[in-house]
Amino acid sequence: MSEIFYLFLDVFFSIIESIITAIDFAQVTAFDSFGNWNVLPDQILYILYKLNIAQCLTMLAAACLIRLTLNLIPAAFTRV
Repeated sequence: MSEIFYLFLDVFFSIIESIITAIDFAQVTAFDSFGNWNVLPDQILYILYKLNIAQCLTMLAAACLIRLTLNLIPAAFTRV
């Protein structure tokens, strides 16, 4: 019985792998320009540096990650 399950799982992962390999990520510019801050003028970079925008975005991302991790705990264990 488990062999049939693993067979279907293997077919499913093979389909997912073929879909991912078919996507050309070189054409996607969002991944390429995400960390490209040097195209901004110096004045804007100075203000972003003084406002600690990078630190703020890091803290927001960490908070979202912590929240998503805590949501994995089922509600049945947290109710009194």
